[in-house]
Amino acid sequence: MAEQRPSHPRVALVQDGARGHYGLALALQRAGMLEVMYTDFFIKKGGLWDRLSPFVRQYARGSLRRLFDRKCDDLDSSRVETNLAMRIRQDRKRKNFSDDSSYFQWIASNIGQWVATRLHGNADILVGFIRHLHPNLCAVAHERGMKTVGD
Repeated sequence: MAEQRPSHPRVALVQDGARGHYGLALALQRAGMLEVMYTDFFIKKGGLWDRLSPFVRQYARGSLRRLFDRKCDDLDSSRVETNLAMRIRQDRKRKNFSDDSSYFQWIASNIGQWVATRLHGNADILVGFIRHLHPNLCAVAHERGMKTVGD
């Protein structure tokens, strides 16, 4: 018996920060297509970071404060996978790169390696913002029979 696939596409989204205030993720969710969203940091409604957020925001500056803008109460947080440890490593290693282009290429590779180990079996499309959609991740998706879309 052939494996049954959902009647509509299922999307694994590689989200670049809070880009577009999570508009693409929300649109996919509303269409019933969002299988999972991968991002380095996201404040899940009712979670620890959500409860700490009002206190941290009072004192945080710069990039730390921007991290606490990574929240979207309308997004089903059970579909969001994060990797804060990866984000911290990325920030710490930034000074090792001579230019932004090299740094962002390394980040794309880093994110791609992480996502490749977690791609959900139900997703049949991999969507990502082009800066974070590494060619090796696209190759893994292709090997699994997934389509890829870069924005």
